[in-house]
Amino acid sequence: MSKSKKSKLDQFAGTLAEMDVEKKTIDEMRAWLKGEGVSVSSGRLSVYLESLRNLKELDQSNDLLEQFQEFTRKKNPDWSPEKVRQTGIDFFVAHTVAKKDANKFATIVTLDQNERFGKTKAAQKDRQLDQQDRKIKLMEQKAAAFDQAKGVMGDQALSEEQRASRMRELFGM
Repeated sequence: MSKSKKSKLDQFAGTLAEMDVEKKTIDEMRAWLKGEGVSVSSGRLSVYLESLRNLKELDQSNDLLEQFQEFTRKKNPDWSPEKVRQTGIDFFVAHTVAKKDANKFATIVTLDQNERFGKTKAAQKDRQLDQQDRKIKLMEQKAAAFDQAKGVMGDQALSEEQRASRMRELFGM
């Protein structure tokens, strides 16, 4: 599962999902888990199974959305990737509203938000990297000016006035 906190049930996710599809009861699953050396309450197992179902639905919706977007790209090769993505989201949102399917609606909106959040984070990271690059260039320029200043100050052939003039040139004063 893609959760930040690991569950002791994660190692059994595949088997539990299969048992759920086979309509095994919570008690049957708990008995099987007990045989595997894991004790879990009915409530905790129920919550875990619901999270597995939600992840599966999210994956299925994402796959369907990607298929729709691929179809749309082929039919409209001149459309931008953003327009294709937004058309897919809009289509599935409208479909889920028409079917009055609140769960699928929430899933599609979650997919859209996750993608937008990912793009926002990526753009923020790009801005941070650009800012770091600018800082490095500025530091390199300052270091080069400092090296030149050391040369000017150490140049005995220059008069005090010439040194001062060169220093003002170097530091833009």
